[in-house]
Amino acid sequence: MITTAQVPTDAGLSRYTSFGNGLRADYRYTDHWSATIDMTASYLFSPAITETGEVGARYAPLTLDHELRPFFDARLAYMHMYDSYQSNIGPSLNGGFGGSDYADVNRYMRGFGSAIGAGFEFPLTQSLQLTNELSAVRSRMTAYRLTAALPTGTTYWMTAFRYSIGVKLNPVRTMHLDQNPMK
Repeated sequence: MITTAQVPTDAGLSRYTSFGNGLRADYRYTDHWSATIDMTASYLFSPAITETGEVGARYAPLTLDHELRPFFDARLAYMHMYDSYQSNIGPSLNGGFGGSDYADVNRYMRGFGSAIGAGFEFPLTQSLQLTNELSAVRSRMTAYRLTAALPTGTTYWMTAFRYSIGVKLNPVRTMHLDQNPMK
């Protein structure tokens, strides 16, 4: 999974691109509709460490017997993010020599939002499928600085774009109700 996010800082906007992984649980109601639970996380040492928990639905307009199966997702999301950046703290305090001083700023953000996405699945075997998706997560985030003083929260809207590619394992075989295994 590749995530690109745009986050406000004291000096403007920061853009992050990070790699991560995700896990999806899918409960199929019909050939076209399923309920989903998704969890994602960026890898350690990324510029911004992000985690999401999402719950929603997936709609696939084609039935399970098609070779290429497109789908559409809609989910509610909770996002947590931690980043660190340098902020200009004003004129230099080293006797006037040099430009200005910078301080490291650490902060964490959290908030609720929604996610939408579209992609397709391609069967490799009866129980293994290649899946990919392009999605967008829009969250109302509250940011807290980690300083010696008590953190003060500021709120903003954040949009993250994700491209996911993976393998889906489904070891269960399904039969339609008109098929009777006892015959």
